[in-house]
Amino acid sequence: MKISQHIISSLPLAGVYYLITKNLPAAFLVVISTIAVDIDHVLDYVITQKRIDSIKNMTKAFETFDIVHKNYLLLHSWEALVLFAVCLFFFPNPYLIAIFTGYMVHLLCDQVFNSHFLGKYNTKSLFYFFLYRLHMNFDVLPMRKG
Repeated sequence: MKISQHIISSLPLAGVYYLITKNLPAAFLVVISTIAVDIDHVLDYVITQKRIDSIKNMTKAFETFDIVHKNYLLLHSWEALVLFAVCLFFFPNPYLIAIFTGYMVHLLCDQVFNSHFLGKYNTKSLFYFFLYRLHMNFDVLPMRKG
């Protein structure tokens, strides 16, 4: 999903979060964390292209995959979310719970929208598992014959 779509998806979530918790800073963190997960795209671009480019060019690279053919996406993984949940179990904190909520919604939106509606990735449902991407050598595009 595009950043603008994550912003749009996070606003109603933050509203509901505020209604439930009555904690405005935590609701704000929900919005920020929903958007901030995409920072790992920048890291992937720098790793694969060995340079920093404009936000516009980096964003376009992940929309088409004409330039970037590998996705490490350290934050876009269900495994990382589970580790975060385990940490929250032992160290509950309202602000960390808000960050977790935004993070989880970001992954859910990407999982459903990118994999199922756009058919964007060759790996479909398993793309958002880091171990699967590792197994696939982080290749985004399907193997080409010939």
